Amino acid sequence: MHDVKRRKLYIEQDEEDLFKPGSIKTVKVWNFTTYSFGEFKLSPNLNMIIGPNGSGKSTLVASICIGLGGKIDLIKRKNLKSMIKMGHERASVEITLQGKLDEDVIVKREFTAKDSVWSINGRKTNEASVKDLRKKLNIQLDNLCHFLPQERAAEFAALSPEKLLLEIERTLGDGHLLNIHQDLISKDLVREELVRKIEEISSRLKHLYDEQEKLQQETKKLQEYEAKTQEIENHKMLIPYAQMSDLKHQIKELKRKQKSAKKKLLEFDNTVKGLQQDQEETLEKIEEQETKLAKQQAGINRLEGELADHTRDQTKIKLEIDQLQAQAKSLQTKSHEKKLDLETLKRDLQSLIEKKSRLEEVDEEEIAKLSELSKEKTQEIRKLHDKIEEEKYNKDSIMNEYNRSKKRMNEVQKKLESTDKLDLLSNSRFRNRLRDESFEGHRRLRAANQYKDCYFEAPVISCDITVKEFASAFEKLIDNNTLFSITTTSQDNYQKIQDYAHSIQKNFPIRFTKLIEKPLPDISDKHLLESHGFDGYLSDFIVGPPAVLCMLYDTIKIHNIPISKKPLSVKTIEKLTTPDSRTNRVPFMKFVSGDTLFRIQRSNYGNKQLFYITEKINYNSEYFNSTGMSQELKNELNTELSNIRQLGNTKKIEIQQVMESISEYQNSENELKQELELVKQNRDNLQSIKNKHAAMDGILSNKRKALEKTEHDANKDYTNKINQIDHKILEKYDKMSGIIHQITEITNNQISKQMSEFILTKLTLLNLTNRKLSIESLLDELDVTRNELLEEYRVSKQEYDKLKQGDAAQQIQQQSKDYTEEERATLSELANKYIENNTFTEALMLQKIALLEDERSIMSIGDHSSVETLKKNLKDIEIGEIELPRIEVEKTRLDKRIEDIQASWEPELTELINQISMAFNKRFTHVASDGNVQLQKSDRFKDWKLQILVKFRQESELKILDNQSQSGGERSVSTIFFIMALQGLTDAPFRIVDEINQGMDPNNEKLAHRYLVHTACQNNNSQYFLITPKLLPGLYYHPNMVVHCIYTGSQLEVNDDNQGFLDFIPKPEAIAKG
Repeated sequence: MHDVKRRKLYIEQDEEDLFKPGSIKTVKVWNFTTYSFGEFKLSPNLNMIIGPNGSGKSTLVASICIGLGGKIDLIKRKNLKSMIKMGHERASVEITLQGKLDEDVIVKREFTAKDSVWSINGRKTNEASVKDLRKKLNIQLDNLCHFLPQERAAEFAALSPEKLLLEIERTLGDGHLLNIHQDLISKDLVREELVRKIEEISSRLKHLYDEQEKLQQETKKLQEYEAKTQEIENHKMLIPYAQMSDLKHQIKELKRKQKSAKKKLLEFDNTVKGLQQDQEETLEKIEEQETKLAKQQAGINRLEGELADHTRDQTKIKLEIDQLQAQAKSLQTKSHEKKLDLETLKRDLQSLIEKKSRLEEVDEEEIAKLSELSKEKTQEIRKLHDKIEEEKYNKDSIMNEYNRSKKRMNEVQKKLESTDKLDLLSNSRFRNRLRDESFEGHRRLRAANQYKDCYFEAPVISCDITVKEFASAFEKLIDNNTLFSITTTSQDNYQKIQDYAHSIQKNFPIRFTKLIEKPLPDISDKHLLESHGFDGYLSDFIVGPPAVLCMLYDTIKIHNIPISKKPLSVKTIEKLTTPDSRTNRVPFMKFVSGDTLFRIQRSNYGNKQLFYITEKINYNSEYFNSTGMSQELKNELNTELSNIRQLGNTKKIEIQQVMESISEYQNSENELKQELELVKQNRDNLQSIKNKHAAMDGILSNKRKALEKTEHDANKDYTNKINQIDHKILEKYDKMSGIIHQITEITNNQISKQMSEFILTKLTLLNLTNRKLSIESLLDELDVTRNELLEEYRVSKQEYDKLKQGDAAQQIQQQSKDYTEEERATLSELANKYIENNTFTEALMLQKIALLEDERSIMSIGDHSSVETLKKNLKDIEIGEIELPRIEVEKTRLDKRIEDIQASWEPELTELINQISMAFNKRFTHVASDGNVQLQKSDRFKDWKLQILVKFRQESELKILDNQSQSGGERSVSTIFFIMALQGLTDAPFRIVDEINQGMDPNNEKLAHRYLVHTACQNNNSQYFLITPKLLPGLYYHPNMVVHCIYTGSQLEVNDDNQGFLDFIPKPEAIAKG
């Protein structure tokens, strides 16, 4: 829930009469940002909106912008969705404006993330109509002089001087000065283009006159050259006819070669025909023998398969006979073996019984006691182990503390030995916000490698003074903002460092310089400088990075500030501080004489006389005279180092004590472990005897069972089984005898016969194969010869067909088909001369062309385009002589028009700027040293500038208000006083300033606040909105202003309009209470 409380107005005049056309009477919002519903009832004069950060103060600014159709980027938001309260799809803004005819104009906008619905006085309309209404009422949301939300406050100081002038012209009066200025800029561009055209035509005419005579001479040379060229061209045109003659001779020769090659090929084919027939017969015989050999191999394979089967059967039967014989032998010896085993078992059983009787008896209770004692010893050992671990943990904690102190000691020792001048920024025990912020910024940047090449460190770190006596003078002349500032040499790097500073929330100064080399001083004569008693300029006694030095040249002008170790004479000082009678200038605006700084200044009043002020220089340099940290800081670090060493010694003693405790516990633990080992050994011995008794009982039981089984087996009879096995053995021998007979038959008769036939067939096949290979080898050799003859025939035929059937003749004819009848007659006459001499060939034609081109090469060559260029030259001269006077007349008329417009526009603009400057200076000098507004004129109207010059310290110079030269608070003060200086000169219905007081010191904020309240409530020209999160005590209030306090929370009471807030009661003490 948001609640807005207002101070009631107790004024005699009716409030409605005070609203000017375009002023805002009320603002209502629904589901807008954090508001479910909110209503602002506004004063026609000054409305101060206060409340804690995050309470929704800037929501009023956003609602005015969105409700009147302003671009959303004016308040630095991404889209309309960001303006709708979370959990809702639609929001509304309703604004009541004062119309031109004293009527209320209600503008309402209902919107979602994608679309909007507009209405004016309840009637549906569109965004264009709202913008037209805004234009009629002179509401300029895009003008920073009218509408300065928090998100764009920094943009005002960043406006270029040219853009600032245009914005001021737009806001002055009805904006007609801007229209005139833009018209002048447009006409100035046209005039510039006309001047360019005049210069271009004049230059072109001069060039054309110079070229005319040269072109005429070139034309004559060209005619002679072209005659020789035509002769060459005729011979080139004759080449196709010469090529056709050559082609006919080639076709005739190729026809002869083709017939000769064909004849040779036919004679060769008849020679090799008989050899090919012999090859075919040999191949047929080889095929027959291969078939016969395959059949014989199959028969041998079959017989070998049968022989392998019989052999396997023989081996199998023999194995069965061996097994049966083994069974018979086993049965014959089994009965006797069982009786022997029975006697052995009886002896073993008796031996085991005797052995068991000799075993020691075991007491079960003794084993139980020893087990219990083992558990107790184990518990004691575990407790000692826990104590040891606890002591080790204590030792590790103490060791960690010792290591941390040792690490810190190394850091302190390293810092004491370091010569890094960054320590200068952390040198003093007294706080200095600017210095501390700069120190932290440098430290962070050193750790951020991505910015390594984007900046140069502050002069106090990166620069050294070559003459130490001058160190204090440098610190006196270089302000702290510059002394501690980081330097950049490009706008991109400046923005990167600025963004980084914002990301780490550090406000250290940054300087941007465009200088790339040291500028010359105003007085560069060193002899003249020395004659005054100076040792040189400040720039002669400082070394450092060129970019940082260029920044000091640009900012402090150290190349124009001379210095001397010894004090200058009174006469010299008088000479240096007395202005020249002719120029009313002095040689140097600043100089150092011994321990005194002289500053020359010009009075702002009367005849602007020059005067000087002096300042003593304290020669106890804080920064430049030191190579590192101060002695005071070194003493502190040495003290810390001593304390750390003492702490380290204490920790060593503690560690030794803990180690002794650990050793005692470990000794006790080892004694207990020995006792435990002895108990376990006794228990294990008794348990071993017990286990032996149990094992012996098991063995005896198994022996008795084996004895019973052996007695049973020893009494069995195996005679019948042995007879059965002998009968089976005889049967197996009969079967194996038949198999051996079959094997002998196959081996001696069938296989022997088949192998003889197979070998004979194989020898026959080998002879035929050798004959085939011999024939093939001979044919291959003959085939090479045939291929050569065939290739010779193919090539000759291909070349003949190519010339006969190809398009060579057509191509040659194509070259000459476009010749005219006149050209053909000339060429025919020329060709006949060569034909008569039998020299009409392409080669001879090319030789003749080369000869003619050599003759042409020694001729004087004219420009091929001379004739056409001459014609074009004469035409261009004619056009230029007509165009130039016309453009000159047009420019003269435009000059007169610009002069007339400027005559009325410039005085009016100058007068208004002077009024702004006077109003600005009058109030601004209450919070600063000096300030004015200057109109910088130029030859080009687009380059006219408006500069806001401010000076916050008496010893400094007036500087242009920008993002680099002033701090955030100084820019805010300058901006608010400048905007107030426009009061009475503009027709702005309202002005909005959001948190412009951020960064101001309390005194300046009070003065700025008083000026704003006084201006807004007295002049009654524009309605004002000031948004701020705080109210300082002792601020100035006016009865015609309204303070809106915004609170956020679900427990707020309903607003009671009968109870005032900050009501004005005509008693000082009541005001103080309010």
